[in-house]
Amino acid sequence: MRFLEKEELPLFKFQKDFLKPFEHTMIKNPNPDVRDMVLQCLQQMIQLRAHNMRSGWRTMFAVFSAASKVLTGKRTNPSLVSRLTFLAKERVVTAAFDIVTRLNKERFADIVANGSFADFTVCVTDFCKVNKFQKISLLAINMLQGVIPTMLRTPECGLLPASPAPDRANGSQAVDDAMIKSWYPILFSFYDVIMNGEDLEVRRL
Repeated sequence: MRFLEKEELPLFKFQKDFLKPFEHTMIKNPNPDVRDMVLQCLQQMIQLRAHNMRSGWRTMFAVFSAASKVLTGKRTNPSLVSRLTFLAKERVVTAAFDIVTRLNKERFADIVANGSFADFTVCVTDFCKVNKFQKISLLAINMLQGVIPTMLRTPECGLLPASPAPDRANGSQAVDDAMIKSWYPILFSFYDVIMNGEDLEVRRL
């Protein structure tokens, strides 16, 4: 928390590197309690230090993407231990998705302003492809669809018509850059879900 009190200067990425151990733990440690603790730590950082978050958003979304994949792998025999393990993993996926949902509602402009929009869309796309938990996948694809109107009305995306008439060359270049940075991640996300998703209902949406 003290580390995140420091303002990250432009072109610096120390927050992204500082938060990497959380991503490593989420990927490498199979213990659901440990993974749940990682999410609790990040949630507390978001609640208290979101206004100072810059490059750290990228690593956070990488952590949430990793959390969406904890249900991958073959199901073992339906024993009590296996069932309890699955429920514990399901809890991790749900907790991570809840955080992403709140960030979409409350911090979308900050995420875009700090250059993490593509990381956000990749993260939501990974939740769309949670094969063993259709409820989350359906909610995620609805979120991805809802990002489009939010994107179009968010000034930080640069898609709103500028009130003053800009210089033709510079203005055109700025619009082209904004279109690529905003639309490409969204369109690629839909492509990824259609081509690589396994749930037919999610792909159809």
